[in-house]
Amino acid sequence: MASGVPDPQQARQTLARFYGAHPAAPGERQYLDRHIGRYLKTLAALPRQPGALLDAGAFPGHLSLLAARMGWSVTGLGKMDGTFVGRDFEQRMRENGIEALHADLERDPFPFPDDQFDAVFFNETAEHLAYNPYHALDQIWRTLKPNGTLVFSVPNLASFDHRWALLKGRTIYPLLTEPLGATFHADIAQRHIREYTLSECRYLLTGQDKYLYSFAIRKEIMDRSWDGLFHTEHGYRRQAKNVRIGTVLRDVLTRIFPRCRSNILIQAVKPPTYVRMSEADLTVEGFYPEEMSGTGDSFVRRPLEACWMKTNARIAIRLPASGRRVARIELLLWLPAPASLPPLPVRATVGSAPAAELAIAPSPEPRRYSIPVPPEQRACSETLLLDMETPGWIPAQHGLAADTRTLGMMTHLKHIALVYES
Repeated sequence: MASGVPDPQQARQTLARFYGAHPAAPGERQYLDRHIGRYLKTLAALPRQPGALLDAGAFPGHLSLLAARMGWSVTGLGKMDGTFVGRDFEQRMRENGIEALHADLERDPFPFPDDQFDAVFFNETAEHLAYNPYHALDQIWRTLKPNGTLVFSVPNLASFDHRWALLKGRTIYPLLTEPLGATFHADIAQRHIREYTLSECRYLLTGQDKYLYSFAIRKEIMDRSWDGLFHTEHGYRRQAKNVRIGTVLRDVLTRIFPRCRSNILIQAVKPPTYVRMSEADLTVEGFYPEEMSGTGDSFVRRPLEACWMKTNARIAIRLPASGRRVARIELLLWLPAPASLPPLPVRATVGSAPAAELAIAPSPEPRRYSIPVPPEQRACSETLLLDMETPGWIPAQHGLAADTRTLGMMTHLKHIALVYES
């Protein structure tokens, strides 16, 4: 049965029963003491009506359980192969009615169909990702229903604690004078690889140019759950010995300057105006056969099956019968060519109207390009035609003697995004 957000005491009692006969992992109860306030703010960011919820990066499972007690049907996802999360965690999740599935959030496709979840948690996880946080957000976007809610949180790189430590000439990391186990306290998957500022979170969710996804931010909360006078790295400890000049300043200044608070919590939605068209919706001409771009981590973070464009190419996009007006076409373009090649000019036409002049510089990685649809073409009801023209280049003239084709840029044709007018 659905219920509201619990109070701190109710949440602690619920989580105390969560473990059952299974021992808590080292540091897990300490983590709970520190994060209980954040948990309640996170739960409050969910829609009022429970539905299907994905917890991406579910360990230690506290939020999954609390959301399940509120009536949500929860699926947990993360590395559950024994390298990071022990088997006890997976078992106790299932004993509490929560499905737990294994996936590498940075590399694997999420094992769900499109538009499955009403909400997704992606909390205190992005800072642990060393390889590619965009992939996880792309998969979250794909599996969210239109207008579905993403609840996203990370520690704030620009927090008072960090600024205060640096002002005093100290590190923001554990001191090297501590024992080795305290200084390097976990394997690399558990450490904070990269923390983020608020503007960087906005870029990850709405402004990034590496994948075809876009979230719409509804609410930004700069959270003070760790910033009170008596808050320590071990949680709330109301003891006089914990009060120092730094904690007094933190308590005062984080009330006045929200951007100095310790945690960033964002509620965002998957806008129905941003739609990815699948390969089945596209008819293409003027491309060479599909091949792999990139051969591994040393060359490109995200190898893609893609097509080289010829000097002239056409993409016909079959539109759904929605009656909406298309404002922009977005696609991934790049030029995995020697740096000696100057930027490649590409002229884009939509329908019969000029739309954009692009310059694609050599790069091994894709970039998202946006092509505006001229006003007279926006009411197209069946098929939208995108034509692209370029003078091309010949690999053999740039040290790649085996390839004498005349090429344009590379394009990912598995899907292309349409941005509709609001």
